[in-house]
Amino acid sequence: MSGRLGRGAFWLRNFVAIPVLLYLESALATLPGRPVDLVPCAALVAYLVSVWVRRLHDRNRSGWWLLVFAVPVMGAVFLFIECGLRGAREKGQRYGENAGVAGAYLTVNGT
Repeated sequence: MSGRLGRGAFWLRNFVAIPVLLYLESALATLPGRPVDLVPCAALVAYLVSVWVRRLHDRNRSGWWLLVFAVPVMGAVFLFIECGLRGAREKGQRYGENAGVAGAYLTVNGT
């Protein structure tokens, strides 16, 4: 994944991926033998980290801000407000154009 992620796309990705992967994990947990449910769990964690980091980039923050989640309660509240409720920053272009803004794909030379 590359680029930035708008608020609507962020919530859509969370509401689609989480239930599907959690259902797969619980279905695999009932199988006897090796812990095969760790595979969808690892996939879920990797997917969520990539989605949340893209959203942090849309807010013009580094992906390292995801470590704020380690602070009990306040870290989760901060990330929920920062990623889920606030819009994109207009001035922050460090991680690319705002989500939904088309780049200049065609350049016309006036010669």
